[in-house]
Amino acid sequence: MKKQSSWQIISRGCLLGAGIFSLLLASSGCGGREGLAPVSGRLTFNGKPIEGVEIVFTPLDQPLTRPSAGACDADGNYTLMFTNTEPGATIGKNRVSIIQADSPEGNASDPKALRVPAKYGDESTLEYEVKPGRNTNVDFDLAIP
Repeated sequence: MKKQSSWQIISRGCLLGAGIFSLLLASSGCGGREGLAPVSGRLTFNGKPIEGVEIVFTPLDQPLTRPSAGACDADGNYTLMFTNTEPGATIGKNRVSIIQADSPEGNASDPKALRVPAKYGDESTLEYEVKPGRNTNVDFDLAIP
């Protein structure tokens, strides 16, 4: 058996350490925050999309975790964002609220201008369970009398 130099032993140790570090980094999911999953879908009221609203998912299982929100486009499509740069929502049960982002008259404090009933806003009882992995087609068709 050939005797190895100190340099060869150190080199192998560094390679082994780098390999283990790479595996740990890959398995930690450094591409996104742990406990989040992408969520997207479509929001309609009486079957029609409504622009200028925001859908908010607030975690129920983890009350100290921040909510995720997404603005609805003209077709009612949304993608939830956990932060300005990080997509997703907290995995688990979430309360779903619809927030009026603006109004036709540009005055969100005018109750006549609001199109979203309170039962879908602060008083919402809507819930959705975010599952690990992609949550697509998370659609809501809500009734407005």
